[in-house]
Amino acid sequence: MIKYVCYQAEDTLVQLLAGASSVLSSEGCALVGGHTSEAAEGDPSPAMGLSVTGNVLEATVLKKRPLSPGMSLVLTKAIGTGVLMVADMKGVLKADWLQSALTSMLRSNAKAADILRKHGCTVCTDVTGFGLIGHLLEMVPLDESSSCRVDLIIDRVPVLRGARESAFLGLQSSLYVEVILMLIASSLYYIKVTHYSEFV
Repeated sequence: MIKYVCYQAEDTLVQLLAGASSVLSSEGCALVGGHTSEAAEGDPSPAMGLSVTGNVLEATVLKKRPLSPGMSLVLTKAIGTGVLMVADMKGVLKADWLQSALTSMLRSNAKAADILRKHGCTVCTDVTGFGLIGHLLEMVPLDESSSCRVDLIIDRVPVLRGARESAFLGLQSSLYVEVILMLIASSLYYIKVTHYSEFV
């Protein structure tokens, strides 16, 4: 199923569907149906969503589960797309920063998933709207009886070009406030953010 919401011309819809079909085909997936609808008045931006249906072997599925002591965190892509897209909307994003972000966003996660499986990965999640901290919190057992705590070495986290600069300008992704509230509410106890020099 595909949902497309906007007031754009038919040409935009054709291009979106063609792009989606091309990417899905390269991953062995077929675009078989969908529908369109109009956005709320005053919202000119197009939006597109995909719902994927298929069969999978249970043993091969990487699920979001609670972390356990001794695990290592592996990021398959650099973070920072949220603040970079805000910078783009504000008209302050440099062209090379945008190109770097788009290149990362267009890169399939299929190869990374295969590598994770081959090396015994048992827990997995995406890093999307709530950012690294928000999604990490979903996997930390928020229970005082748990021995699991996360040491996040901030200067070892890969960040897209221009993301730090955009953040220093005071730009924030759409869920920034929610993430900060989550930090205040729980992660100060469960997640320790340090610099590499402090960690070693």
